[in-house]
Amino acid sequence: MLVRMPGCYAFVLCVALQGCGFFESGEPRVFAHRAAPGHWPENSRTAVINSIARGYPGIEVDIVLTADRVPVLAHEPWVNEELCRRGDGSEIGERVLIRDLSLEELHTGFRCGGIRDEEHPDAELVEDTHMTLDELIDALRDAPAVELYLDTKYDPELTLDADDFAREILDRWSDAGLPNQLYVESTWAQGTRALEEHGEVNSVLGWPRFPDGESEAAIAGGADLLGALGLEHALDEVEAARADGLSMPFQLVDWQVARQARDQGIPVFIWTMNRRGTLERYCDQPVDYIMTDYPERAPCL
Repeated sequence: MLVRMPGCYAFVLCVALQGCGFFESGEPRVFAHRAAPGHWPENSRTAVINSIARGYPGIEVDIVLTADRVPVLAHEPWVNEELCRRGDGSEIGERVLIRDLSLEELHTGFRCGGIRDEEHPDAELVEDTHMTLDELIDALRDAPAVELYLDTKYDPELTLDADDFAREILDRWSDAGLPNQLYVESTWAQGTRALEEHGEVNSVLGWPRFPDGESEAAIAGGADLLGALGLEHALDEVEAARADGLSMPFQLVDWQVARQARDQGIPVFIWTMNRRGTLERYCDQPVDYIMTDYPERAPCL
């Protein structure tokens, strides 16, 4: 759990000790968003293993629970209809929720990654089953410096309970005894509260929460409208959710709010910048962590 202190004391302490990396302007940590889908299928074994091999400072992946409570890597609470197919090669058709499938049913019934991703046309095509969190933990055993960011796709209407997510993720992580830094995100306050109640964790509130299927292009297009929500409200939401950090799309970043968060000891995670120029600008701004599908494009990698 991240320890907070009054802003002025936190700032002075970290500057004096040079020990709080996210307080050093121009040196944010770079995370491979969805394990770098610009190169490999998102959230896949291939992507995770190659991201670790390339020595990326951090890896961000998404987590959903199967019916038998096994955490697997998936960006949606359902099997992705565009990037996955059934085991026999046919299209998925009607939405299939992962919470309704056991791990065996998910692995025998579906394959992902062998279909061209329109957002990342140059990514390698590798068809495979969903990677489990247990496999990811094993892959990190020889990479103690790699930071891990788990974006839980908890949804009260589409997934198992928030308590299930907290228990299955944090118990596995605790049992593994890895030295790697771990962050766990939820866009729901009950998700971060469940994490905090279950054990020691760097919890992060994803803000704001967007409707199912909302694209980053739509987020960018609606940034002015969303800005009317008042970004200062984001810090209030973090406090209400009992979270330690804040995650938000780069299109909505307000530098005054980012500095307020920094003064309060609240790390800020920004996603998802893929253009070189954008990455260059954000590498020199008061943010703590940036996420990108193309880590090599970030000058602060």
